[in-house]
Amino acid sequence: MSEQRPHILYITQLIRKGHGYPFWYPEPDCSRSTEYTQEGVHPGDVGILNDIGSFDFLFNIFREAQDPINGGNVPPGFKPLQLSNAEPVSADASGYGYASFSLHALTCTLRIVSAGASFEFSTTRETAAILCLPQSATKYDFLNKSLIKEYSYMHGASWYHYVNSPQYLGREAANGSLYVVTGCDKTTSW
Repeated sequence: MSEQRPHILYITQLIRKGHGYPFWYPEPDCSRSTEYTQEGVHPGDVGILNDIGSFDFLFNIFREAQDPINGGNVPPGFKPLQLSNAEPVSADASGYGYASFSLHALTCTLRIVSAGASFEFSTTRETAAILCLPQSATKYDFLNKSLIKEYSYMHGASWYHYVNSPQYLGREAANGSLYVVTGCDKTTSW
């Protein structure tokens, strides 16, 4: 088998676990506003999955155009998706426990030592990827997926015009390359 780039191997192995798209570089883009870098990826973010395994944030559909997260960098005529008073985003801090494993054809040894934990992994497969979350993670999910889908259908053409037009971002993003985040898992260490 030919050697794969590490981030491609990581993504293709972990995406099969059903927890969304795993970013090789999960940190927020430090060139964005302080507010965005503090919050990071969140439901409602529109962006592009880039070639190095991270998310290229463009704007958030739930925030006003002049909100510090968007900073006015939105498509012309942008109107945020209006939500009802019901809490649309669920947050589950118990999303991943300390000893959560999803292993197939993999041998795993976990030893608790005085300074923390020690992990040893081996596999019988040709390729494998492992993500360890020492501090666990919190899952954030927007529950009304059909609302995002409908809103995206209504505004998708203007989003692509904004992203691809030389007078705006000029990214030359292919059809199907824009994503709306509907859920994310956040942790402080990995």
